[in-house]
Amino acid sequence: MEEKSSESYHEKFYQIVQNRILQQSKDISDIDSKLSILIGFNGIFMSLALGLQKVPKEWCAFGTWFYWLGCGSIIIAIGLLIRAYMPQEWQFPPNPEAVLKEADDEKNIEETYQQLIANIVDAYKDNRAPFVRKGQLLKISLFFTFFGLLALGLSRLLV
Repeated sequence: MEEKSSESYHEKFYQIVQNRILQQSKDISDIDSKLSILIGFNGIFMSLALGLQKVPKEWCAFGTWFYWLGCGSIIIAIGLLIRAYMPQEWQFPPNPEAVLKEADDEKNIEETYQQLIANIVDAYKDNRAPFVRKGQLLKISLFFTFFGLLALGLSRLLV
């Protein structure tokens, strides 16, 4: 009876930990979707800015400086987004082959659960740093995008 409750405990704990790493995988996918959408918007803004540029009467016109500042900001945002969108190596254990080898021996079920849980926790920790970096790059690129749009809007008003 005691063996049964121990197995049940490990199984429940394993499910909790496994669900957390699956949620992390979904969060990574969500950030990648946001990054790709923002890259597309920045590309559209950049093409509109290049296509709608007014020719100023003077090169040193105040609006021209805002125009180039806006274009530069959007280019920086696109660069940051591409950096964040670059492929990463993520860890999502368990390895099914290793689990099947261990599952054949019923004596090691408790040890197998403990090892699986430890592997998943390690993978979660390893995935955390690139995930946080992606989020930070997304926030910074949003700042540059909004700043660039503001500068482009001012350049249209001041030229």
